Amino acid sequence: KEAVAVNLYGDNQVKVRLIDCVGYIVKGAGGLEEGDGERMVMTPWSDQPMPFTQAAELGTRKVIHDHSTIGIVVTTDGSFSDIAREAYIEPEERTIQELKAIGKPFIVIVNSSKPYSEEAQGTVKNINEKYQVQAAALNCNQLRMEDIQKIMEKLLASFPISQVEFHMPKWVEILQPSHWLKNELIDNVRSILSKISIINDITSSNFASESEYIKEFRIEHIGMENGRVKISVVFDDSRYYQVLSELVGVPVEGEYQLIHLLKEYAAKKNEIGKISDAWNEVHRKGYGVITPSVDEITIEQPELIRHGSKYGVKLKATSPSVHLIQANIETEIAPIVGTQQQAEDLIEYISGQNSSSEDGGIWETNIFGKTVRQLVEEGMESKVGKLTDESQLKLQETIQKVINDSNGGLVCIII
Repeated sequence: KEAVAVNLYGDNQVKVRLIDCVGYIVKGAGGLEEGDGERMVMTPWSDQPMPFTQAAELGTRKVIHDHSTIGIVVTTDGSFSDIAREAYIEPEERTIQELKAIGKPFIVIVNSSKPYSEEAQGTVKNINEKYQVQAAALNCNQLRMEDIQKIMEKLLASFPISQVEFHMPKWVEILQPSHWLKNELIDNVRSILSKISIINDITSSNFASESEYIKEFRIEHIGMENGRVKISVVFDDSRYYQVLSELVGVPVEGEYQLIHLLKEYAAKKNEIGKISDAWNEVHRKGYGVITPSVDEITIEQPELIRHGSKYGVKLKATSPSVHLIQANIETEIAPIVGTQQQAEDLIEYISGQNSSSEDGGIWETNIFGKTVRQLVEEGMESKVGKLTDESQLKLQETIQKVINDSNGGLVCIII
């Protein structure tokens, strides 16, 4: 009653426990009658004797439903006896359909005295096409170890797939789900999954790429013991550089350009880091300062100074500091349209556009031949233009005096 461990090809090991049954009766089979009536037999399922045919069907059904995990349906091409192949078709079909209905993995063995003959192979082909199942022709009287291994391999190939893992490059993983390349990958995966259900479906043809962007779906591992399949998604190298160019906004056609770009970005990293801190301060309180680095500080020659009867040394250091100031710009659009009713109609029209997200909403609302976006941008540019070069220079000098010469107090008179 204990299962026996059987080593198959590779590292696959299965534990097997066998149970047999009579099967469904074939027309023309002997031993069904006893005396003048039907042969009666005792069974574990009844205290009373029952006809052999009924007992065979009941036992077969119980084995199929209650006592088995996988099944081996043994039929024949009719080469072993004087019973023709046609007599086996009806019970063969009943058995196969019953196994398919309950979803248990199984294969069909065509028992033949000449398994490589045209008749035997024709029977196998017919069963394959008719029932869409795994079938093989064997001589059960002359089974070899290789034949048994073949049976077990086909059985394992009939097991359902429990999980398919698609492993892709990291640069594809980080792409947004809405990215065109990921959408292409998802469409291909859906197409593949629609073709497979059992281990035997894991073939190169079923995993052929239907996309010009995907080079190959490579089958890395088939887990016979748990139904898990590992697939590597291989992309063409040119797609990597194409996507990289889209992400960074700069054309990258190969490794040379990539390395050059990385060196350039690395050189700017420190500068960007300093700006980032100041930029965060601007958003927090409206003012930020980019402090200078050591290599930006200039130290002048030491000077001798006199303070009364005493002397000392003065060291002067100069460095640039960049000040970021947040100043809100206000602009107004105030078109004169005519009567009060016309003005109210314009307000209603603009409000309706503001609530709509289609066609840009309020930004694309047309007022006297220009969109709101254009009018606002013109107003902003006009306000920014008021800070002339001369005003900018004065503002710069003022900040320098506040920093270097004052105690931090500031009084502004704007004319």
